[in-house]
Amino acid sequence: MTGKEQLISWLNDAYAMEKSQHKILQSQLDDAKGFGDLHSHLEEHLQETITQCDRLQQCIESLGGKLSGMKGASGSFMGTIQGMAIGSSDDKLVKHAMADFAAEHYEIAMYETIKTAAEELGFREVVEMCDDSIREEQDMADFLREQLPGVVTAVVQAAAGVETTEPERAARPVEPAFGERIDEGEEDAT
Repeated sequence: MTGKEQLISWLNDAYAMEKSQHKILQSQLDDAKGFGDLHSHLEEHLQETITQCDRLQQCIESLGGKLSGMKGASGSFMGTIQGMAIGSSDDKLVKHAMADFAAEHYEIAMYETIKTAAEELGFREVVEMCDDSIREEQDMADFLREQLPGVVTAVVQAAAGVETTEPERAARPVEPAFGERIDEGEEDAT
Protein backbone atom coordinates (compact mmCIF):
# COMPACT_ATOMS: atom_id res chain seq x y z
CA MET A 1 0.00 0.00 0.00
CA THR A 2 1.36 3.42 -0.94
CA GLY A 3 1.31 6.39 1.40
CA LYS A 4 -1.52 7.94 -0.60
CA GLU A 5 -3.54 4.72 -0.41
CA GLN A 6 -2.99 4.62 3.35
CA LEU A 7 -4.16 8.22 3.63
CA ILE A 8 -7.31 7.40 1.64
CA SER A 9 -7.92 4.41 3.90
CA TRP A 10 -7.66 6.61 7.01
CA LEU A 11 -9.95 9.19 5.40
CA ASN A 12 -12.48 6.40 4.84
CA ASP A 13 -12.10 5.34 8.48
CA ALA A 14 -12.79 8.93 9.54
CA TYR A 15 -15.81 9.06 7.23
CA ALA A 16 -17.22 5.87 8.79
CA MET A 17 -16.50 7.28 12.25
CA GLU A 18 -18.36 10.52 11.49
CA LYS A 19 -21.32 8.66 9.94
CA SER A 20 -21.54 6.57 13.10
CA GLN A 21 -21.29 9.68 15.28
CA HIS A 22 -24.05 11.31 13.22
CA LYS A 23 -26.45 8.51 14.16
CA ILE A 24 -25.41 8.64 17.81
CA LEU A 25 -25.92 12.42 18.06
CA GLN A 26 -29.34 12.17 16.43
CA SER A 27 -30.43 9.57 18.98
CA GLN A 28 -29.18 11.69 21.91
CA LEU A 29 -31.04 14.89 21.06
CA ASP A 30 -34.31 13.80 22.72
CA ASP A 31 -32.51 12.85 25.94
CA ALA A 32 -30.90 16.31 26.11
CA LYS A 33 -34.15 18.26 25.89
CA GLY A 34 -34.49 20.56 28.88
CA PHE A 35 -30.71 20.91 29.17
CA GLY A 36 -30.52 24.13 27.10
CA ASP A 37 -26.88 24.59 26.18
CA LEU A 38 -26.22 20.86 26.01
CA HIS A 39 -29.11 20.31 23.60
CA SER A 40 -28.18 23.27 21.40
CA HIS A 41 -24.51 22.22 21.27
CA LEU A 42 -25.51 18.68 20.29
CA GLU A 43 -27.64 20.12 17.47
CA GLU A 44 -24.78 22.36 16.36
CA HIS A 45 -22.29 19.50 16.49
CA LEU A 46 -24.65 17.29 14.51
CA GLN A 47 -24.52 19.90 11.73
CA GLU A 48 -20.72 20.06 12.02
CA THR A 49 -20.60 16.28 11.74
CA ILE A 50 -22.60 16.41 8.50
CA THR A 51 -20.18 19.04 7.18
CA GLN A 52 -17.22 16.89 8.26
CA CYS A 53 -18.63 13.95 6.28
CA ASP A 54 -18.94 16.18 3.21
CA ARG A 55 -15.36 17.44 3.62
CA LEU A 56 -14.04 13.91 4.06
CA GLN A 57 -15.85 12.73 0.95
CA GLN A 58 -14.40 15.64 -1.03
CA CYS A 59 -10.88 14.82 0.18
CA ILE A 60 -11.25 11.12 -0.65
CA GLU A 61 -12.52 11.89 -4.13
CA SER A 62 -9.91 14.63 -4.77
CA LEU A 63 -7.22 12.03 -4.08
CA GLY A 64 -8.80 9.62 -6.56
CA GLY A 65 -10.30 7.38 -3.90
CA LYS A 66 -13.79 6.07 -3.40
CA LEU A 67 -15.93 5.98 -0.29
CA SER A 68 -15.65 2.60 1.31
CA GLY A 69 -18.74 0.72 2.39
CA MET A 70 -16.69 -0.86 5.15
CA LYS A 71 -17.33 0.28 8.70
CA GLY A 72 -13.72 -0.08 9.70
CA ALA A 73 -12.08 0.07 13.11
CA SER A 74 -13.11 3.67 13.71
CA GLY A 75 -16.78 2.97 13.07
CA SER A 76 -16.56 -0.07 15.35
CA PHE A 77 -14.95 2.05 18.06
CA MET A 78 -17.83 4.51 17.86
CA GLY A 79 -20.25 1.60 18.25
CA THR A 80 -18.38 0.52 21.36
CA ILE A 81 -18.56 4.05 22.75
CA GLN A 82 -22.30 4.14 22.04
CA GLY A 83 -22.69 0.78 23.78
CA MET A 84 -21.13 2.28 26.93
CA ALA A 85 -23.93 4.84 26.99
CA ILE A 86 -26.66 2.23 27.15
CA GLY A 87 -27.86 1.78 30.67
CA SER A 88 -30.65 2.71 32.96
CA SER A 89 -32.72 5.67 31.89
CA ASP A 90 -31.83 7.36 35.18
CA ASP A 91 -28.22 7.93 34.16
CA LYS A 92 -28.47 7.79 30.38
CA LEU A 93 -27.58 11.46 29.96
CA VAL A 94 -24.42 11.05 32.05
CA LYS A 95 -23.33 8.02 30.05
CA HIS A 96 -24.03 9.87 26.79
CA ALA A 97 -21.90 12.80 27.97
CA MET A 98 -19.05 10.47 28.99
CA ALA A 99 -19.21 8.55 25.71
CA ASP A 100 -19.36 11.75 23.66
CA PHE A 101 -16.38 13.17 25.54
CA ALA A 102 -14.36 10.02 24.78
CA ALA A 103 -15.53 10.00 21.15
CA GLU A 104 -14.48 13.62 20.60
CA HIS A 105 -10.95 12.77 21.73
CA TYR A 106 -10.82 9.72 19.49
CA GLU A 107 -11.95 11.87 16.56
CA ILE A 108 -9.24 14.41 17.36
CA ALA A 109 -6.64 11.63 17.34
CA MET A 110 -7.96 10.37 13.99
CA TYR A 111 -7.76 13.82 12.42
CA GLU A 112 -4.27 14.42 13.86
CA THR A 113 -3.16 11.13 12.28
CA ILE A 114 -4.62 12.08 8.90
CA LYS A 115 -3.15 15.57 9.14
CA THR A 116 0.34 14.24 9.82
CA ALA A 117 0.14 11.85 6.87
CA ALA A 118 -1.23 14.58 4.59
CA GLU A 119 1.58 16.95 5.63
CA GLU A 120 4.15 14.24 4.91
CA LEU A 121 2.60 13.56 1.50
CA GLY A 122 2.06 17.23 0.60
CA PHE A 123 -1.77 17.24 0.42
CA ARG A 124 -2.49 20.75 1.73
CA GLU A 125 -6.28 20.59 1.23
CA VAL A 126 -6.44 17.53 3.47
CA VAL A 127 -4.34 19.30 6.11
CA GLU A 128 -6.76 22.27 6.02
CA MET A 129 -9.78 19.95 6.32
CA CYS A 130 -8.16 18.31 9.34
CA ASP A 131 -7.44 21.66 10.97
CA ASP A 132 -11.12 22.63 10.63
CA SER A 133 -12.33 19.30 12.01
CA ILE A 134 -9.81 19.25 14.87
CA ARG A 135 -10.98 22.73 15.93
CA GLU A 136 -14.65 21.63 15.84
CA GLU A 137 -13.97 18.42 17.76
CA GLN A 138 -11.84 20.22 20.35
CA ASP A 139 -14.53 22.85 20.85
CA MET A 140 -17.11 20.13 21.49
CA ALA A 141 -14.76 18.20 23.80
CA ASP A 142 -14.09 21.37 25.80
CA PHE A 143 -17.81 22.09 26.03
CA LEU A 144 -18.57 18.53 27.20
CA ARG A 145 -15.83 18.74 29.83
CA GLU A 146 -17.46 21.89 31.19
CA GLN A 147 -20.93 20.32 31.14
CA LEU A 148 -20.20 16.92 32.64
CA PRO A 149 -20.14 18.04 36.30
CA GLY A 150 -23.51 19.77 35.94
CA VAL A 151 -25.08 16.79 34.19
CA VAL A 152 -23.79 14.45 36.91
CA THR A 153 -25.06 16.81 39.61
CA ALA A 154 -28.53 16.94 38.05
CA VAL A 155 -28.70 13.12 37.88
CA VAL A 156 -27.42 12.69 41.44
CA GLN A 157 -29.90 15.25 42.74
CA ALA A 158 -32.76 13.57 40.88
CA ALA A 159 -31.73 10.19 42.33
CA ALA A 160 -31.66 11.72 45.81
CA GLY A 161 -35.12 13.16 45.29
CA VAL A 162 -33.91 16.74 45.30
CA GLU A 163 -36.33 18.81 43.27
CA THR A 164 -34.75 21.39 41.07
CA THR A 165 -36.64 24.13 39.34
CA GLU A 166 -33.70 24.77 37.04
CA PRO A 167 -33.35 22.23 34.23
CA GLU A 168 -30.54 24.48 33.02
CA ARG A 169 -28.47 23.43 36.06
CA ALA A 170 -26.67 20.98 33.81
CA ALA A 171 -25.47 23.90 31.74
CA ARG A 172 -23.31 25.21 34.60
CA PRO A 173 -20.16 23.47 35.78
CA VAL A 174 -19.84 22.49 39.42
CA GLU A 175 -16.27 22.18 40.59
CA PRO A 176 -15.91 21.34 44.29
CA ALA A 177 -12.43 20.89 45.65
CA PHE A 178 -11.27 17.31 46.07
CA GLY A 179 -12.97 15.78 49.10
CA GLU A 180 -15.43 18.65 49.53
CA ARG A 181 -19.16 18.26 49.38
CA ILE A 182 -21.11 20.49 47.06
CA ASP A 183 -23.39 21.70 49.88
CA GLU A 184 -21.82 24.79 51.43
CA GLY A 185 -21.05 24.59 55.12
CA GLU A 186 -21.31 20.81 55.36
CA GLU A 187 -18.21 18.86 56.15
CA ASP A 188 -17.38 15.61 54.45
CA ALA A 189 -18.23 12.80 56.87
CA THR A 190 -15.49 10.54 55.57
